[in-house]
Amino acid sequence: MPAAGHVAWLDGWRGLCILLVLLGHFAPRHLGHLAPLGVEMFFVLSGRLMAELLIVRRQALPSFALRRASRILPLLMLYVGVIGTGLALAGLIAGTAVNWLSIVASLLFFSNYLSDPSPLLEHTWSLAVEEHSYLLLLLVAGISARKPGIAAWLAFALAGLMLLNGALLFHAGHESGPYVFWRSDVRGASVLLSFALFLMLRQWKPTAWAPVLPWLSPACLLLGAASMIPADPVTPLQMTACTVFAVIAVNTIEFAAPAYRRLLSTGLLTWLGLLSFSIYIWQQPFFLATKAGFPAILALPLVLACAIWSYARVEAPARQYLNRRWGETRTGMQGPASAANHAG
Repeated sequence: MPAAGHVAWLDGWRGLCILLVLLGHFAPRHLGHLAPLGVEMFFVLSGRLMAELLIVRRQALPSFALRRASRILPLLMLYVGVIGTGLALAGLIAGTAVNWLSIVASLLFFSNYLSDPSPLLEHTWSLAVEEHSYLLLLLVAGISARKPGIAAWLAFALAGLMLLNGALLFHAGHESGPYVFWRSDVRGASVLLSFALFLMLRQWKPTAWAPVLPWLSPACLLLGAASMIPADPVTPLQMTACTVFAVIAVNTIEFAAPAYRRLLSTGLLTWLGLLSFSIYIWQQPFFLATKAGFPAILALPLVLACAIWSYARVEAPARQYLNRRWGETRTGMQGPASAANHAG
């Protein structure tokens, strides 16, 4: 399987994820179900990449954790700082209370367990799910001694428990609490299932399915979209179906028809993939503005302008700087011999 670096069709998958989020938020209302599909596709991509980094490449656990932090924290801190300042000023002027808990929860990754998060910050729920899943996968890697088979079955078992938990919480009725499908102990199943399937496919060569493999990924992608066609509320069966289809879709791209991989590798999708985190962070206030009547045709260019600036001036430079500094610190602590091994 290809390395988890900048594989064009993986970058394109990420671009497709954020494109679906944008369509769900800024296109006509009947396409609203595409936004949760886009987030789900982000989750399963994360699981696939984490399996390669932690189990296949055996990336050092401290390095894994620090690189995840360098990718997320700088931009998140900027956004929450800007929004928090704006909310504080608005509260001061209007004489209203500020939801400080939501601000703190966004920075500390527990906003997905709040019953009433600030609308400007509620999209950080997905970051909380990812970060909690990463911590759980670090534990899986440690317990399994990075043995692919053990790690896969551990992740699969944990995902099954999360799916069961989601169904029980949903049917028990938790309208007054946090949204069931935002909880890490439910939605983390998406990341863990993809992690498990990636490792299983490395050991089991699906040659028996050769005739259908070229079409499996696009077919599952379409089925995942169909499973999220609006229902009120979204049910555990819908969410599970979407997860399973998305997991299969992302983990079988490499077996897909070349034309499909070329489509995912197009310049537009890979460019959107590069900007995807910045777009996701900054789209929220503009999405809320459109719900209040601001034209989507004006909101989208503003989202892209913020994302381009944010990526070029904050996200990429901060990540590169922190990775370099933390790499230098680890090298210094390792000593000359280990440093040579690290460099190699």
